[in-house]
Amino acid sequence: MEFSTDQLEYQPGTCNIGPKQQQKRLHGAIAGFVFTIIAFVLIVILDLPQYTRLLLFFPLFGAFVGLYQYTEKFCVAFAALAKYNMN
Repeated sequence: MEFSTDQLEYQPGTCNIGPKQQQKRLHGAIAGFVFTIIAFVLIVILDLPQYTRLLLFFPLFGAFVGLYQYTEKFCVAFAALAKYNMN
């Protein structure tokens, strides 16, 4: 399916990323989840202080944001800029 930007008009709250951008979000989400799991295992194996687990919030948050953007076909940063990328 191919989109022409001449035919698209930005509408807030609707789909603003295309299939290629969705795949980027999915791959980023998977990478974030994998990194979080590996980091957690290392923290446990290395017996680091428990407060270091709080640092896992950041990659986990990024992974969930990427997954949300993939499923909803919607990028909040693009919406804030009134931009879209249908590639």
